[in-house]
Amino acid sequence: MSRHWNRPRRDPGDQADQPPGWLLVAGAIVVVLGLSVWILRANCGWREAPSGSSSSSGSTGYDLTCLAAFDISGSMSESEKRTAYQFVSQLLTKAVQQKAQMPIWEYAETCAQRAEVDVEVTKDVTGVLESLMQSRRGVYGTFPSLALSEFKKFLDSGRNKSSRVVLLLVTDGEIHDRTRAAELCQQLAESRQVSALVVGPVDREQWTQVGETFSKFGTKLVVFGASDRRRAVEDVLRLLEKGDTE
Repeated sequence: MSRHWNRPRRDPGDQADQPPGWLLVAGAIVVVLGLSVWILRANCGWREAPSGSSSSSGSTGYDLTCLAAFDISGSMSESEKRTAYQFVSQLLTKAVQQKAQMPIWEYAETCAQRAEVDVEVTKDVTGVLESLMQSRRGVYGTFPSLALSEFKKFLDSGRNKSSRVVLLLVTDGEIHDRTRAAELCQQLAESRQVSALVVGPVDREQWTQVGETFSKFGTKLVVFGASDRRRAVEDVLRLLEKGDTE
C-alpha cells in the first residue's frame, strides 16, 4: 500500500505567514551590496584600500631607508606573503615623506640582492614588491643570519642615504642558524642608525624562538603575526618618532 504525504491546503486569503514586501526588498539590497564588496576585493588582489586616518603618533613622514629581506623558503605561504606586502605598503605610506631607499634581498639557504630602489610613495609605494613577492618560488632551509650580514655590510659601506633605518625580515619565523643570527643582532642593535628591526608575519609556534633570537634589539624589536600588522606599523612609527628626541 503506497503512502502519500498530503500538504495542508492554504486559504488564499491567509497571508499572515508570508514575509512583508519591505523585508524582501531589504534582503535583496544586502545581497547586492555583499556581492559588490566581494567583487571589489577579488579585483584588488594583494592590494587594499589605504587607511584614511593618519598615524596615531602624529608622524608626518621621515627620510627613511628600509633594508628588506624576504624569506623564500618552502614554508612561506601565499597568505603570509600577502600579509607582508600589505604591511610594507602601509608602513611606507605612513612613514615616508617622499621617497624611501629600499635595498631588497631574498634569502633561504643562500642570500642574494634582488633590487635597490627609491620607492616613490606618491605614485605606487610597493609596485615593485607586488610583482617580486608573487613571482618567487621557495626552497628549503632558512638562514636569517645571511640577510642580517648583508644589512651590516650595507650600513658599514656608507651607502645609507637616510638618518633612520628600518630593518625588515619578511619570514614566518623559521630559523636554522639561531646562534649566528643572535650574534649579528647584537652588532646591528648597537648601531645608532637603526630605529627598528621588524620580523613577520611570524607563525604562532615560532614566536618564542624569534623573540629569543632577536632579543638584543630590546624595545627596537617589532614582531607581528597574521592578524596584527596594523599594530606593528604603529609600533614602528612610534620608534621612528622617538628618534627625534634622542
